[in-house]
Amino acid sequence: MIIFQNVTKTYADNNVVALQDATFHIQKGEFVFIVGPSGAGKSTITKLMTCEELPDSGSIRVGEFNISKMAKQQIPYLRRSMGIIFQDFRLLPNKTVYENVSFAMEVIGASKKAIRRRVPDVLSMVNLTSKARSYPHQLSGGEQQRVGIARALANTPHLIIADEPTGNLDNETAWEIMSILDHINKQGTTVVMVTHAQNIVDDMQKRVISIEDGLVKSDQQGGYSYVTSI
Repeated sequence: MIIFQNVTKTYADNNVVALQDATFHIQKGEFVFIVGPSGAGKSTITKLMTCEELPDSGSIRVGEFNISKMAKQQIPYLRRSMGIIFQDFRLLPNKTVYENVSFAMEVIGASKKAIRRRVPDVLSMVNLTSKARSYPHQLSGGEQQRVGIARALANTPHLIIADEPTGNLDNETAWEIMSILDHINKQGTTVVMVTHAQNIVDDMQKRVISIEDGLVKSDQQGGYSYVTSI
């Protein structure tokens, strides 16, 4: 599903090596946490997956796409194959919950019939059917993040990339979000989640890739405490 092979990325403006000779493979249907301190290279990994950045060397494959050799016109198709969940929600404030989710389908040219069929389904998945006509400012933080998840699921992606999706939420709400992500994963969707939330990583007991100073320090099954102790 996702293959990083000897990937190095340096930011020329400050000469920072964000990722150095990183190699890991993520299989279809896995749930993988990417952990590490601030500035370790975690966000660079997600930017490389979405082709927001390109590697200086090495190769990256996401599904059927060879990012290292991909033409620019293929980038929208790559991004349509994945759903992205952000820490700060990034909802459109002037659109309702329903419209925020449907917009993700409109931009790829989905038919009105497909939108009418799909949006209620994904809102039901995240328990937001009753909030379909609400605007973001009328929602709690947890509800806004559930809209973000619904939006990420709208186009039936094979891969979900979640960048600190619980970072702005209280503990109880964070676990509601994790329960939804776990359920999505059990339905067959690959989930890659960047996080600092040690308690979540410990309790979920999924695969953990630990990044430090741009290097893959460990790649193990188990919690954050296990990873940081080796």
